[in-house]
Amino acid sequence: MKIRYLLPAVIWALTIIVLILMPSGNIPKTKLLNIPHIDKLIHFGLFFVLSLLLDFGFRKQPLKSFMRENHYTISLLFCVIFGVGTELLQLVFTSQGRSGTMLDFMANFSGTLAGLFALFVLTKNPTIDHFIYRI
Repeated sequence: MKIRYLLPAVIWALTIIVLILMPSGNIPKTKLLNIPHIDKLIHFGLFFVLSLLLDFGFRKQPLKSFMRENHYTISLLFCVIFGVGTELLQLVFTSQGRSGTMLDFMANFSGTLAGLFALFVLTKNPTIDHFIYRI
């Protein structure tokens, strides 16, 4: 397994953990955060990027490897398990305005599906698919 291609996804996952465990008092106050349900859009975006990074890392594994042949499934499963885990971490380890919710998980899941769907559509173009494997 080539870990170096999965390193961006690992770093992004650690970033997500830091962000979701950050006390609400440490989050900078901006007008953008006053938009109703903006946190759901943030969850969506975090997991959209995570699914892209994971899938890229799995696609770059050696030919005929389980991870490369099942990149969509593994990316989806990892993101679902990680999404549940992050919400449980928020539920257990945060307080003061932060909590894990089913709606947050649904935003995580939606972002994951959107990311994988975008890759699926884009990689149907032979030029883009060839470009991804050549990086």
